[in-house]
Amino acid sequence: MRLVSGCMDSKAGKRYQRRVLQTMVVYAFLLVGSAYLIKHVHIQGLLIYVIAAVPAMPVLVVFGWMGRYLLEETDEYQRWLVMQSILVGTGLLLGTVVVSDFLRVYAHTLGLPPFISFLVFCGGMTGMQFIQRLRNRVSADE
Repeated sequence: MRLVSGCMDSKAGKRYQRRVLQTMVVYAFLLVGSAYLIKHVHIQGLLIYVIAAVPAMPVLVVFGWMGRYLLEETDEYQRWLVMQSILVGTGLLLGTVVVSDFLRVYAHTLGLPPFISFLVFCGGMTGMQFIQRLRNRVSADE
């Protein structure tokens, strides 16, 4: 996942990319494995809650990798761009959850679909990164 153009060229950025890629491979295996177990083995009781929660752990680890990247990045401008995109993603996510909660309670609608939260967060980050790239363009004559 390339956060902002140019920032993944640093040593910290390359470490971040490697860590996230490895974590997402683990996530894919855990997701498929837990789905298989829950669907075909018919697990019950407390164990089903544990197995259902296990695939979320790598996603939480990715948040930790983002924080570690911010600590390791030495370019303050690149760090600021990433922090800005994380804040926009977080704000969009929180706004979406708050509106969804009010709609659910007062208008008796369904809540957000499963797994949408992380996608909203990533969409907010990606949108902000796109805006940053547009803002930071340099014309050919400069």
